[in-house]
Amino acid sequence: MKQIDISIAGMSCAACVNRVEKVISKDKTVVSVSVSLATNRAMIIVNDDTDVESIFEAIRKAGFTPSLDDIVDSSKGRKLFRRFIVTLPFSIIVFVLSMGSMIIDFNVPHSGFIQFMLSAVVLFYGGYPFYIPAFKKPLSSGMNSLVTLGTFTAFIYSTVLLLLGRSHHELYFESSAIIITFLLLGRSLEDRAKRDVSKEINSLISLSPKRATVIIDGDQIERSISDIGVDDIIILKAGDTVPTDGEIINGHLVIDESLLTGESKPIKKELSDKIYTGTIVVNGSATYKSLKLGKDTVLASITKSVLEASMHKASIERLADKISSIFTPAVLSIAVITFIFWFISTGSITLSIIPFVSILVIACPCALGLAIPTAIIATVGRAAKEGVLIRNGEILERAKDINTVVFDKTGTLTDGKFEVRSFDIYNGFDEKKVRSLLLLVENKSEHFIARSIVSYLEIESSLDKFNDIDVEHYENIAGQGVMATVMGEEVIIGNELLLLNNDVDISVLDTNDNETDDTTVYIAVDSKLAGRILLGDRLRDNAVDLINGLKELSIEAVILSGDNHNSVKKIADSLCINNYYHSVSPHDKFTIISNFQEAGRKVAMVGDGINDSIALSKADIGLSLGSATDIAINSSDIMIIRNELIKILFTVRVAKRSAVIIRENLFLAFIYNVIAIPVAAGVLYPITGTMLNPAIAGIVMALSSITVISNSLRLKLFK
Repeated sequence: MKQIDISIAGMSCAACVNRVEKVISKDKTVVSVSVSLATNRAMIIVNDDTDVESIFEAIRKAGFTPSLDDIVDSSKGRKLFRRFIVTLPFSIIVFVLSMGSMIIDFNVPHSGFIQFMLSAVVLFYGGYPFYIPAFKKPLSSGMNSLVTLGTFTAFIYSTVLLLLGRSHHELYFESSAIIITFLLLGRSLEDRAKRDVSKEINSLISLSPKRATVIIDGDQIERSISDIGVDDIIILKAGDTVPTDGEIINGHLVIDESLLTGESKPIKKELSDKIYTGTIVVNGSATYKSLKLGKDTVLASITKSVLEASMHKASIERLADKISSIFTPAVLSIAVITFIFWFISTGSITLSIIPFVSILVIACPCALGLAIPTAIIATVGRAAKEGVLIRNGEILERAKDINTVVFDKTGTLTDGKFEVRSFDIYNGFDEKKVRSLLLLVENKSEHFIARSIVSYLEIESSLDKFNDIDVEHYENIAGQGVMATVMGEEVIIGNELLLLNNDVDISVLDTNDNETDDTTVYIAVDSKLAGRILLGDRLRDNAVDLINGLKELSIEAVILSGDNHNSVKKIADSLCINNYYHSVSPHDKFTIISNFQEAGRKVAMVGDGINDSIALSKADIGLSLGSATDIAINSSDIMIIRNELIKILFTVRVAKRSAVIIRENLFLAFIYNVIAIPVAAGVLYPITGTMLNPAIAGIVMALSSITVISNSLRLKLFK
């Protein structure tokens, strides 16, 4: 299977979304499809042998325009606004001719005919974007169908009255003209607001430069990014945007990574440091080796995650889509029933036409269709700006209910930068040999502890004379340590549990040796204890602030660690965490989280490393820090790419805020239609003696979608 991401032009409301999803789903090679009105995009999972062009053709037949471009055409709003500018003076003249004489006594010859001509221009030029989709698919075009039927009803009815010689006071040309004009304004403002909602996503997409300077045979040659390959040597200077992921091989740079990670302070990069696509060189010059291109870069991964998050639909959004799918036929039914009621009650076609048109125009499925996706996209975009990647909207929906956050200790609550505090040798082993075995075996591991041990030993040891020695049968025992064979000797490096499980005699250790609050690593050779290393670790910056912030939100913090009791207790006490578990295996973490969930808790797991992947998958929400291994990242729902622990608090808070905005949007969308449709139907007529003018109904409808989108945009200001 493969994933296809496409842009779709021409969608105006939730009914359009439903129509596109149904059309695409009819293709038997399509596994799943998700369409977003807020981004005008579709994410389609298909079989490898799927004919993409056949899907495109089906979308075109449905009245929409598909494209493989990453960014949706931003000129749509400008085109609508130009139509608004052109039609506005015509509509004003029609309005003055129709209503002005009620305020000022004047009479314009052939007023009705002038209104007819000017309104026709407004309808057929200004109404074109609404009418074409409606005529192509009358029952599937949602708001376009309602607007088309409403404005044409008013226009045709007024035309008939004009031909019958009725007074211009009895005509409703101004209603159809004003409706179209203000819909153009509303739709153009809506399009601009939708682009603002997706601004962070589009800014990520546009970060990668188009060209770069490459060194080839000593010459500097400017090339297109598509012509650059892995291992190419690229030159960077102040003002350049990094074109590919790579590693500096000469020189130094000061790089602004803010658009990628949210880190506002420029970062100094020197020899062997990694640099990433889309970041900007503030100062310095350097050459670097290109290591990752295109879709393999960190920028591409982040962009893909953010785009997919905006496409996945939360369960509440799917419910809203189902409601929207029956919205148009329901409104049509109400409008027809209202027309029949008023015609029977009054015998007046005019008095019956007004509420009929007003209902069709004022009913707004757009607000309902935009209520949830705009909030989700604004949240995901805001989080991405802070260096927090959220996989999809369902995760936000779950994150708001989290009441327990489980932390791994090493490399999560602590910074993972261990300091070796003591190195003891046992059973008469040669210290130099033990150090050499440790270097050989631990050099194969990427774990925090292993890297710290290697860094410590390399100060006094050298691997040069061991280059020809093979490390065989290397095996990582999750949560315990590693085992390997070196020169025929079985080497075990890890915690006490690993030694005991392999029948290593540790009786030589004094009872007090196990009372340390440092992290303890043992090495055994051929089932004999050879040495012990004690390592100290320190808390990450803001760890205390994070735990205090979670407590303010009534969220309990729990530590699950494979470390010894004293080491875990020391960290728990420093953070005032009462609930902690020590000496636990990866399976134990899985079981403990399961027990929490069975007790009714909503659990988030914050981990970092291979050992945490099973627990991350089990938790309701899995979070990984930026230094996490690939397995941990793939197992997590949320990744914090700035490696800042305090961002966990931001993530929880923004998820809760997003839930509030979604509820507000749904309330605004539903309450608008619940109030607007009855008012348009004439429920106030017995009290006021007047019907809602269709022109006013059109203005109100245009404002409803803008209100919902504007409410979602508040999330962009969240701190």
